[in-house]
Amino acid sequence: MDLAYYQPAAIPPEVQTYGGRVRQLSVGSPGKLGGLRLALAKDESGKTIIKDVWKQIPVQVLRPFYYDQNEPDLAIVYILNPTGGTLQGDRIRIDIDMGTAARAHLTTQAATKIYRMNSDFATQVVNVSLREGSYLEYLPDQTIPYRNSRYYQEVNVVMGRDSSFIYWEVLTPGRKGREHFDFDIFYSKLKVEDEAGNPLLSDTLVLEPKTSILTRKGLMGGYDVLGNFYVISERVNQQLVDMIQAASHNEDTLLGVSPTAMTLGLVARVLGPSSRVVRNCLESMWNMARITVLGSPAPRIRK
Repeated sequence: MDLAYYQPAAIPPEVQTYGGRVRQLSVGSPGKLGGLRLALAKDESGKTIIKDVWKQIPVQVLRPFYYDQNEPDLAIVYILNPTGGTLQGDRIRIDIDMGTAARAHLTTQAATKIYRMNSDFATQVVNVSLREGSYLEYLPDQTIPYRNSRYYQEVNVVMGRDSSFIYWEVLTPGRKGREHFDFDIFYSKLKVEDEAGNPLLSDTLVLEPKTSILTRKGLMGGYDVLGNFYVISERVNQQLVDMIQAASHNEDTLLGVSPTAMTLGLVARVLGPSSRVVRNCLESMWNMARITVLGSPAPRIRK
């Protein structure tokens, strides 16, 4: 496959401005193009299994685990990067196909580290297809952007009838004690559509700490870690929105939640002093959303 397969169809100009020749391994070199195609489907017993998989380093995937006692047929799948992190010039593409009525929890094995860059940038594209009645939780660990890193990611989701999607992202200011909002740019985009191509949700986060003071009011304020939480499902109701809003009464965090405008779903944002505090808040929201959407509490994911 050529470079065009791995790269985003349209890289924002704010990111393109950092484009340039990588002296070590240029864009498109072996090891710089990572890919994963993962198809999950229900087998004859009703268990969700990996029906088909293709992977290319620096992306790897483990076989499914089934340790959720409340949902023993739900596949828990870990994506990992055995190279340790994302480097300048990396282009990553991940395609997830959820078959009819398939159910899965998708996560990363560890935090995503975006290493220091002196030329070009790194990108990751995640394409998710949810067929009729399927359910996916895509809950990666936090992203840690190192000094002078440049990163663009997009998550594109197509929702089938009666499907459900839960997703979060967590952004830290860098390595604790090493850097504090010293990256060049972090650009993240989420787009959700139905099978006919009608837009259901679009959300974009662009942070450039060297051109805008992130610690001012209206952005991060006095907080260090940002978490975004999304639920798209016909089962989302006002009661769930109210429950999550009530959970915001925590002196360590600042949280806001609202239903989406174009479909049944919700968006929540949380600011906190550390990734652990924000993660605890997200896990609480995930548990409430899971009970509403799936009918069972969230398990403790083993890392």
